[in-house]
Amino acid sequence: MRTEHADQRRPNGVLRRLGAAWNTPRHARSTRPFTRKGLGTVTLAAIIPLLVTCLGASASQAASATGGNALASSQSSSAAAGFTVSVGTVTSTSAQVKWTPVAKATGYQVGRDGKDSGGGGPWSTTDPASTTSRVFLHLVPGQKYTFTVTPQGVNVPAKTVSVTMTKSGTSLPNDSVPTTPGGGSSSTSAGSLTVTTGNVTSTSVQVTWTPVPKATGYQVGRDGKDSGGGGPWSTTDPASTTSRVFLHLVPGQKYTFTVTPQGVNAPAATISVTMPKEGTAQSPSAPPPTASPTPSTPSVGNGKRLPELGFSVNGEALSGPLDQKHYNALGQLTPGPVWARMGFSSDGKWQATADTYFYAATKADMKVLLRASFPESQYSGRQQVNVEAYGDFVAAMAARYKGKGVNGSNPVIELPNEINGTKISGATYAAAACNAYPKLKAIDPGYKIIGASENVYASNWKAWLEDVYKAGFAKCSDGVSFHNYDVPGDGSKYKVLRDLMVKYGHQNAMVWLTEFGATTCPGAAGKPLGCQTEQQQADKIVGNLQDLRDNYPWITHAFIYADEEIPPRKQSDPFEAHFGLYRNDARGTVTGEKPAVAAVKRLYR
Repeated sequence: MRTEHADQRRPNGVLRRLGAAWNTPRHARSTRPFTRKGLGTVTLAAIIPLLVTCLGASASQAASATGGNALASSQSSSAAAGFTVSVGTVTSTSAQVKWTPVAKATGYQVGRDGKDSGGGGPWSTTDPASTTSRVFLHLVPGQKYTFTVTPQGVNVPAKTVSVTMTKSGTSLPNDSVPTTPGGGSSSTSAGSLTVTTGNVTSTSVQVTWTPVPKATGYQVGRDGKDSGGGGPWSTTDPASTTSRVFLHLVPGQKYTFTVTPQGVNAPAATISVTMPKEGTAQSPSAPPPTASPTPSTPSVGNGKRLPELGFSVNGEALSGPLDQKHYNALGQLTPGPVWARMGFSSDGKWQATADTYFYAATKADMKVLLRASFPESQYSGRQQVNVEAYGDFVAAMAARYKGKGVNGSNPVIELPNEINGTKISGATYAAAACNAYPKLKAIDPGYKIIGASENVYASNWKAWLEDVYKAGFAKCSDGVSFHNYDVPGDGSKYKVLRDLMVKYGHQNAMVWLTEFGATTCPGAAGKPLGCQTEQQQADKIVGNLQDLRDNYPWITHAFIYADEEIPPRKQSDPFEAHFGLYRNDARGTVTGEKPAVAAVKRLYR
């Protein structure tokens, strides 16, 4: 149930979500045709076999006279001679290592010596053959590191390069993130502004403040150094934000946090806290920090909040011209923020199509989860994933929409969708994330990126997700996007996700449920994952949202699939076509609401 935005085609049939048929993934698509690249650089290793063929027997005999190894030796030495390793962008806590591609290499083992800022020792991973760079994060200012790159599957020796990190540290990635308020353990006030702290661990603390009327934003910062040696740090949050979690703090160190209202004559307020010397990360049941401003969604008597609501806005891209009134209606469904999830790939001229839907959503006061997808040729396996090009695409998308969201905010970026059903490995997916991450933060450190959204009904989803984590995903993302169409009360898949996040040190990352819902296809039988009546659809969606509120507060955002029906598929694939909460006609014009719309409104109001 996952078509890339503005997509009117699908490979390999349609994705059915019932029984074994749920194993077929939906691939990323674009209405723009892809263009084939040139043949690229012809290497000496590629030319030599052609020369041998042209020279005939004499060349063959010469090779035989030297033991039959002359050609192989020539190819190997040529590849080795052309293989170089260099260092690119370096900060006090990160370094980019780059290398030239080696013909016929099946991949590259890339690693470093020394310890990272968390005390971890030497580290290495294997990147796919298409990779030509890796950014190492969480390094120690002033420490010398040696990085080693070893081509795999070829007789080419490893090469190393060394660099000493600068001593004047800069903040680690994710220095802090705005988040949903938690219980305060101490407080201070200045005028009408009250600041509290809570959810304190040995390396993180949540700072929460009361909103100040007419403030245009809040400058939020800390003194002291972080665990990577970075000094005092501050940022400016939008007016709708009332909480921020500071990360990478030093156990046992005292910090003073300052909140300064912007655009009004109101004094700053400060609060101090000493980090515990022997703390642990938040427990699996505790809500982790999120990257979005505090939702103004209603809470029940125990103080629990509903997740911020969103929609996969697929319908219009597949069925007809954009209807701004429809987007406006979506944006008003809850008193708090409503999100639009949309995706684009670098195929063709993506900018114009992306602009159309992005600005329609922001005009409706909707925030945007913007998915950056692989080109269709890479989804389908016709070409290998080019992680360097993917990172560049994420950076281009981020630069285009920086500060263009609601109230001058950035969209949140999402990595490609349901890749576990393709030939793309978890390691390649993580490599793409790790290439994109520093490029995104270079555009704006406040940008957030999430990913690993899987087809959890494919048999490999658990193993694939762990492969993603094994390849370093936790250090190259701000959180996880997850899909789950199970009935309310079935938390088995959430447990698998949470256990993996804890295992790989990602438990404090944001978690968004980027797809859930139910289809109202004809012939409803009421099976848990099958066709539902419209009322059953409403009951299931409300039940899922209540389940998240009551049992999974660490999942802070939930996106319904989808906003409206998909007319072109009502005959060919009625199961897929009827997930929308709005009915429409053959032209894609919205004709009415299903009961789920009113049910969601009641729940949130």
